[in-house]
Amino acid sequence: MRNYMGLIDSLMAYVQNCVAANRCDDKSVKNCMCVLHNLSYRLDAEVPTRYRQLEYTARNAYTDKSSTGCFSNKSDRMTNNNYDCPLPEEEPNPKGSSWLYHSDAIRTYLNLMGKSKKDATLEACAGALQNLTASKGLMSSGMSQLIGLKEKGLPHIARLLQSGNSDVVRSGASLLSNMSRHPALHRVMGTQVFPEVTRLLTSHTGNTSNSEDILASACYTVRNLMASLPGMAKQHFSSSMINNVINLCRSSTSPKAAEAARLLLSDMWSSRELQGLLRQQGFDRSMLGTLAGANSLRNFTSRF
Repeated sequence: MRNYMGLIDSLMAYVQNCVAANRCDDKSVKNCMCVLHNLSYRLDAEVPTRYRQLEYTARNAYTDKSSTGCFSNKSDRMTNNNYDCPLPEEEPNPKGSSWLYHSDAIRTYLNLMGKSKKDATLEACAGALQNLTASKGLMSSGMSQLIGLKEKGLPHIARLLQSGNSDVVRSGASLLSNMSRHPALHRVMGTQVFPEVTRLLTSHTGNTSNSEDILASACYTVRNLMASLPGMAKQHFSSSMINNVINLCRSSTSPKAAEAARLLLSDMWSSRELQGLLRQQGFDRSMLGTLAGANSLRNFTSRF
C-alpha cells in the first residue's frame, strides 16, 4: 500500500486541508489518520540507507563533544548523543512514502493533536509518531528531535496523558518512552512532560486493559530522564509515587510493568541524590533488595 501511486499523497493532502479548515473532528479525518498510522509501521526498515550513511558521516565528522544546541542557525544540524548529525535532506515536494517521515507530516499530526477532540484521531496521530520513533537507530533520534525540539510538540503529547481514554494515554506514554531514549531531548522533556509522567505513576488506577503498557512506559520515561536530571526528578518524586512504584514491583498480574518498576527503583537507589530522598521516606536497602528479585538483587548489591 505504501507503493500504491497517489494513495499517501491523497491522504496527507486531505488531512492537511481539513486541519487548515478546522474540520479536525470529521470522521473522514479519523479514517485517514488511522490509515497513515498503519502505513508508518516499521517504516525505518524501508529507509535504512539514508540513516546508515548518516551514522557513518556523523562518526567521521565528530569533532567536539561539548557542542551546544541541537539546531544551528545555519543548517538543520542535530546532535545524537555525542555526535553532531545533519538530518537527511528533505524533499521539497515529497511524494508517496517519503511523506510519512517528512517534517510537514509531523507538523500536521501535531496540529491535529492540538485541535481534535476525537479520541480515535488523537490515538492515530500519536501512534504514527510512535512508529517513527520506535527504532533504536538514528531515524528514531532524528524524528524524536523533530517532534520535541523543532516542532515543539511535547505539550501536545503531554495533554494526551490527561485523557480519560486509556488507548490515547497508552499511545502518548509509549511515544514519550521512545523519545526519552535520546539525551538531546532530556532537558526539554524534563520541563514539559516530567510532571505529567510522574502523575501517571502516582495516580493511575491500573484498572484498564492498557494499564500495564501505560505504567511500564511511564517507568522507562522517568528512569531515562532521571539519569540526566536527578535534581529535577527529586522535585517531582513524592512519597505516594514511590509507594506506588513499590507496590507495582510486587504485582504478579503486570509482569512487564513490575520489571520496569524494579529497574526504576534500583536506579533511584543508586543515585546518591535520590537515595537520600528514599531514606527520608523510610525506605532502605533491604526493602529494595526484597523487591528486586534474585537476579536484580545481585546486580543491585554489586554496586555497593
